[in-house]
Amino acid sequence: MDEKFFLSYRRDDAAAHVDPLKQRLARRFGPDAVVDPSQALSPGSDYRTAIESAIKGCGGVIVLIGPQWLSAADASGRRRLDDPHDPVRHEIRVALAAGIRVIPVLVDGAPMP
Repeated sequence: MDEKFFLSYRRDDAAAHVDPLKQRLARRFGPDAVVDPSQALSPGSDYRTAIESAIKGCGGVIVLIGPQWLSAADASGRRRLDDPHDPVRHEIRVALAAGIRVIPVLVDGAPMP
């Protein structure tokens, strides 16, 4: 099967779950089945363009949602998800606009937002 999955997550909220999930998906769908945002970027590349291209090459976006995913705030105390430049928000918006499946995965007891 040639299905690919893009992983969307906040490093400070769900990073501990990324590698185990990548390993399980690789065993099930093959070693190239997972696209991690950090791997989608090459030095000097435009973040938005590279991420959009990576997401559009996938059949699904897996969003790892930890307990602080919805309430994560920037240095000013504003909720990051409300910022139109927030990377996680951008990744989900691109997937939804392209008609790509968005698959929420709740970790560490996180409730569904």
